[in-house]
Amino acid sequence: MDGGTCSESVLAELTRFHNVPLFFLQTDQVKKKLFGALPYIERIEFIKTLPQTLQVTLFSSNTSLVLFFPENNTHAFLSPQGKITHVTPTKPEKALSISIPGRIGRVGDVYTPEELRDFTVLRNAMEEHTSLYGAEWKNTHEITLFLPEGKKALLSSKELEKQIRTLQLLLNEATMIEHILVIDLRFAHPVLR
Repeated sequence: MDGGTCSESVLAELTRFHNVPLFFLQTDQVKKKLFGALPYIERIEFIKTLPQTLQVTLFSSNTSLVLFFPENNTHAFLSPQGKITHVTPTKPEKALSISIPGRIGRVGDVYTPEELRDFTVLRNAMEEHTSLYGAEWKNTHEITLFLPEGKKALLSSKELEKQIRTLQLLLNEATMIEHILVIDLRFAHPVLR
């Protein structure tokens, strides 16, 4: 899959067809097995090269972001439409995930456009500002960003982008927040504790 390598689940599905001669291999059966094992796959292409080579190309659906559910220790892939397409116990490499405590993510669960917007803004903030270690979304009124040295920023959905810009300005004033542990941006003016 990534960089020419296959995940264990892909190899496991393909090894079931190991003793089938390539000439007689029904790719529809392989597709069915792979789609069942990997629900986030959108399309599969096969190229048969005789005598015994089968090239499998998997095209995943556009994953908007990854959510982490600590209640059952799983990571869920969220589509751009806000639907969970796949759940896995391991965090995808290089993925920025947003923690969602108090919930269990299941394939097919759908988030509202407002929640999806929050998740997207948080993911973009973490991509843009590498000093952000993680994000936790409890609801639209309780969003936490984790900062270096055990510091936290408390946010809400209302004007989330503006709150993140304000946070970045505060972080740039390092001497001002040196002894501050919590930056609460949920109100009209930042509260520093």
